Amino acid sequence: MTSPTLETNKAVVTRLLEEVFNGRNLDLLPEVLTQDFVLKPVAAFPPEEAHGPEGMRAVYEGFYKGIPDVKAEVLDMIAE
Repeated sequence: MTSPTLETNKAVVTRLLEEVFNGRNLDLLPEVLTQDFVLKPVAAFPPEEAHGPEGMRAVYEGFYKGIPDVKAEVLDMIAE
């Protein structure tokens, strides 16, 4: 059985990917990420940590500049 918290977390991630990243609506970042959010570099991207909504805005803008037609697709989502 899935808890309400897990379903809420999955909804936030789905919104982040569909509305913010794929929809290019970066103004929604403060609604889905907290100020203490930190994205750690994975495989050298981003080159340094991204902090909070403004840090993620810079990361996403980098994606859009480098790969203009970039899209994210969720195939499976697991929450425990």
